[in-house]
Amino acid sequence: MKHEVLLSLGILLTLSSCRYAGSSDSDSTEGVGTDSVMSTAEPEPFIANNDIGMTVKSVANTINIGERLDSTDFNFEGVLTDGIGMPLFTDLQGMPGQWEIEVVDSTELRIRNTNAGNLRPHELLEYLSTTLGDGGTEMQPVEEMDRGDTHIQIYRYGRTELSVQTRPQQIGETGEVAPIMEITLRADSLVNKKAG
Repeated sequence: MKHEVLLSLGILLTLSSCRYAGSSDSDSTEGVGTDSVMSTAEPEPFIANNDIGMTVKSVANTINIGERLDSTDFNFEGVLTDGIGMPLFTDLQGMPGQWEIEVVDSTELRIRNTNAGNLRPHELLEYLSTTLGDGGTEMQPVEEMDRGDTHIQIYRYGRTELSVQTRPQQIGETGEVAPIMEITLRADSLVNKKAG
């Protein structure tokens, strides 16, 4: 009797294990594109083509050769990226940080972030310096100062003056502080007077 019970139990275990294996096999073939794929799929990283380094270099080169800045060529609102196509920063909601590029007149342009977040100004300046230095001309520091809570750094790049203003902005109810940056590129009046 014990022998028959053990035999019956063994058969049941074998059948149940075969059934489980069969169902997983069918799941692995029939379930493609459903649960199995969804569990392994990762969200794609955000990638954009509006690289701030190349934008600044294009503007500076336009100024350096004496051409007029045209708003149709340079005005922009949206996400600016680093050298690998990733947003320069994310805001408090974890979304890509937004920027605005505005041609002020034919010899001046401003770039500023329109919302605060985890922006790192020193890393952005290092990236700009590296990008601008690729062509042989480099960003030359001219002056650095504080005006109230705004830190100002001025550089020269060929016939272009590049001014970077960084000020803290309090965000949220927690009193957290994050940087707002404004980068201004304009024809360098001192260089142009000497050249003239």
